[in-house]
Amino acid sequence: MKDIFELFSKMDIEDNEKDTFLNYIRLKGRFLHKQVYDTILLTDKSAKYSEISRIIRYDKHIRDVLYKYLSALEEQWRAIAFDNFDYESDKNEVIKKEIDLSKVSVKKQFADSTFYWSSYNKSFTLNKLIDVFKANRYTLDLNITDEMYQTIKTLRNSVMHHNLIMFSYKTTVEDVNHEIESLESKISLLWKLLDDNMKEAFEKAINMGNYKGGDFENQLPNLNRYCLRRFSHGVFI
Repeated sequence: MKDIFELFSKMDIEDNEKDTFLNYIRLKGRFLHKQVYDTILLTDKSAKYSEISRIIRYDKHIRDVLYKYLSALEEQWRAIAFDNFDYESDKNEVIKKEIDLSKVSVKKQFADSTFYWSSYNKSFTLNKLIDVFKANRYTLDLNITDEMYQTIKTLRNSVMHHNLIMFSYKTTVEDVNHEIESLESKISLLWKLLDDNMKEAFEKAINMGNYKGGDFENQLPNLNRYCLRRFSHGVFI
C-alpha cells in the first residue's frame, strides 16, 4: 500500500491517522478519496486528511438522510394514490402485469382497493407512481408541476448512485459550488413536499451532518466548505 501515499503526495496526515486512512481506502476506494483530495488542491497547497475524511463522512450522512426522507415521500404519495384511485382489473393482474395507466380510475368505493396490490408489482416504481398522478391531474391536483416531479426523480437518482452528492462529477471549484447550490434547491423542494409532521425532523437531520445535535445557532460547523448551508424552515441561509 506504499503507492497509496505516493498518490496522495500533498496530503497532510498524522501518524495516528494512517491506519484509519488505509482502512477507509480499502472500504470506500482510493479514487473517491482522490476526488476530494484533488478538489481541495484546487485552492490549497496541501490537503489535510482530517478534512478529506470529514467531507466524505458528511456527504454519506446527507445521502443517508435524503434516502430516508425520499422513501418517506414515496410512501406518502403511495398512500394518496391508493386512497384515491382504483385499478380496473383483478388482484393477480395488478400484481403480475405491467401497470397500465388507462386502467387507473378514480375510486368509487373505499371498502377495498385493487390498486393497492400494485405496491407488490415490480413495475410500480416511483416513476410509474408519478405518471399516475400526472395522468390524473384533473381529478386529483396535488399542486405539483412536471418540473417538480422531475427534480425529485433527479434527486433520488443522485442518492441511489452512491457517488459524492456534493461534488457529482464536477472538477472546478465554481462547478462544485454550483452543484451544492443546486442540491440545496432540490432539498428545499423535498422539504416542501413532505408532510408537515416530518419537516422539523428532516431539517434537524440535515443540519446534524455539520452541527452537533443539529443546533446551528449554538454550535460551530464541522465543515466550512463543500457542505450545505444552515437549513431552516425549508431554506438554506
